[in-house]
Amino acid sequence: MWLWIGVIGAWTWVSIVEIPPLFGKRRMKELLLVVFIMITATSGSLAFMYMNIPPNPLEWTEKIISPYARAIYSLMS
Repeated sequence: MWLWIGVIGAWTWVSIVEIPPLFGKRRMKELLLVVFIMITATSGSLAFMYMNIPPNPLEWTEKIISPYARAIYSLMS
């Protein structure tokens, strides 16, 4: 519940304070960056709220890179 309040509060704060000046000055790249950061933070918060163990991107990277690392290691030894 408190995390939902924090997420909604962050979106409200950004939409009131940050977005109108960027939209008024026609800074679309910065506006898109702010929205992307907020979406990323929201998805991370939702993953933390609804999953007992949130996903770890380092494990995904390890599963992708480890076959290549083993192949290179076998070629070098």
